[in-house]
Amino acid sequence: MRFVRMCACGALIAAACGGRRDAPLVSMTISPATATVDQGGTQAFVAQVVGADLPVAWSLAEGPTAGSIAGDGTYSAPPAPGSYHVVGRAGPATATAVVTIPPITVSISPASADVLAGGSVQLQSNVSGAVDRTVRWSASAGSVDATGLYTAPLGPGIAYVVATSRADRSRSFSAAINVVTQRTLSIDPPIAALEPGASLRFNPTVAASWSADGGTIDADGLYVAPQTPGWYHVTAVALGDGSQRATAQVYVEPRVTVAIAPASPRLETGAQQQFVAAAAGSDPGVTWTVQEPVGGTIDPTGLYTAPRAAGAYHVVATSVADPSRSASTEITVAVPPVSVILSPAAITVKPGASLTFKGVAAGAQDTRLHWSSNCCKAIAQDGTFTAPLWPGAYHLIARSVADPSQFASATITVQSDAPIDPSAVTLAAGDRIAFTSSDPSAIWSLQEGARGGTISNGVYQAPSDHGGSFHVVASGRFGTTIAQVDVLPADLVDHGGTVVPTTRTFAIFWGDPNGWPADVRPAQEAILRGLAGSAYLRLGDEYLRGATGGTSFGGTFTIPSNPPGSPDKADNQTVGAVACEALKAGGVTVAPGDVAIVYGSAQLSPAPSWCAWHSYFTCGGTTLLIAFIPNVAGPYGCVKLGANAGCNLLSEDANATGSLAAHELLEAMTDPLLSAWTDAAGGEIGDKCEEQTRCIALSTGSFQLQTEYSNAIHACVP
Repeated sequence: MRFVRMCACGALIAAACGGRRDAPLVSMTISPATATVDQGGTQAFVAQVVGADLPVAWSLAEGPTAGSIAGDGTYSAPPAPGSYHVVGRAGPATATAVVTIPPITVSISPASADVLAGGSVQLQSNVSGAVDRTVRWSASAGSVDATGLYTAPLGPGIAYVVATSRADRSRSFSAAINVVTQRTLSIDPPIAALEPGASLRFNPTVAASWSADGGTIDADGLYVAPQTPGWYHVTAVALGDGSQRATAQVYVEPRVTVAIAPASPRLETGAQQQFVAAAAGSDPGVTWTVQEPVGGTIDPTGLYTAPRAAGAYHVVATSVADPSRSASTEITVAVPPVSVILSPAAITVKPGASLTFKGVAAGAQDTRLHWSSNCCKAIAQDGTFTAPLWPGAYHLIARSVADPSQFASATITVQSDAPIDPSAVTLAAGDRIAFTSSDPSAIWSLQEGARGGTISNGVYQAPSDHGGSFHVVASGRFGTTIAQVDVLPADLVDHGGTVVPTTRTFAIFWGDPNGWPADVRPAQEAILRGLAGSAYLRLGDEYLRGATGGTSFGGTFTIPSNPPGSPDKADNQTVGAVACEALKAGGVTVAPGDVAIVYGSAQLSPAPSWCAWHSYFTCGGTTLLIAFIPNVAGPYGCVKLGANAGCNLLSEDANATGSLAAHELLEAMTDPLLSAWTDAAGGEIGDKCEEQTRCIALSTGSFQLQTEYSNAIHACVP
């Protein structure tokens, strides 16, 4: 016993003297901590373990839906966007890296082009977000080969060439090709840099007359720069067709002789911008570079692709003849607004089935989503959904945690074992189709009621005046089953009234000039000038009965009196009379095809149901087409049409007003007397695409204009 007691005492002494040692502290990090990987791509992760020599075990927090990871840390991305977590474990230590899989995007360069009938143009596709960057090409008219070489048909019109990602068939982009029977006017070069007094010959694609707002130009296109430095414009008008105009920019400067355009554009991450530049001297050519190593890329033609990171970057054009001469422009690259992408967007399952939805909050640092459903709390926060045991259509919502105002929804259709045939179909507005059910006792109905059309004994009639997604329901002793019907939007119908292929457009500003932001008037003038000869204007050609649309800008006039402040007083007689008097006072003799766009400075109250309108008025015995656009900042919220999408640095008021002006001008050409092209509900070419805006390149700059409806593809373009 004494021996044992001595051993115990010795142990206590040893402990008190520091003979016991704690286990070493083990920590771990993963590099890189965050990574963006294309769908189907790979990323090597490296783990560093401090405090012990331990093996690393790799895993994915979300399981197989997040892709896979090998034992050496090589991660393979899944074929779907999302935000996932790579986990490394070494003994007691763990570390996590975040992987973002962006959605696939597709673009085509050029996005629009003029091609002679029977001619060809080479198109280039650009796919981001996927390892497989190949596309499938198709065309609504003409043909396109596997390389993107498009060959136009022999007749004129608008054709759409589509590039569809092979990695994700739901991702595509359409380029608008204007097929013409005669060459469209353009000027070579489109931009030039000259010293004071220097000369340069401009070459038109068709015979043209010339003018310049600074310097001189002769009938052969030989231009002599003025002595005063600055930006000037050379304008060509096609002989025999005054609607065809083209403009070249000239930069006059005694020292620096490289010019670049556009100046200071704003782009979203990953977007593209075409730059043009010229240098004075023996060789007008330039080489292109991006000043910052991470500032994106630019090809030899000046096509710039923005990086994925936001910031301010600089594109530099350097003279080939004298590399010491260069010019640069700053590009502001912004992260696109948060948007939620959800897959699948619609699915049909059996009662009790389990499935997992994939979602991502693109554009947000915090990519988490909050999931909810209108069915029985059947959605888990990892996107796993369990279908109820009874048939019906249910909805799932994935909402961004970073920006709860942004969400995406999916429709889950639960069907029993008595299916409808067909279970899904796409129809044109007004079409009929017969559905059948394996349940002979089935009673037919429409989930959306009368808005979804009509159905009797299984024969379905689509609505004739609108499109949408509707659901045919068969209810019987075996349960309820549902078929989805996608009805294409109602096309425009030619009612035989007059169309006006060629217009002369006037801007008339009515009221206090301080009622609008300072950039509203110059923006409208630039848009109305730039529409001449543009691919955007020719979106209306398919409704002009074989003619080619053209317009010219006739000038700006002001009316100092106060415009009406209520919508009931802003009628076509009041506006038409004011427009007529303003043109007469300005010395204009109204001619057929003239369009007066009247901009009112007053904000209308009470709020009307419209943002603008067009009509017609008899002025001096001639029909004057008129449009009225009140102050968009009024209580009815039309200014939201100009919510900046990065096209330019204009105010929301200027963008919204310009979009409305383009809307009304296209409608004035295709339905001038309200008796030509409308759909079954009375909608015109612009009405069917309200609030859908795109960045449109005109000869006078990039503007945020609304899309227009095309019967050719039953959709809004471009």
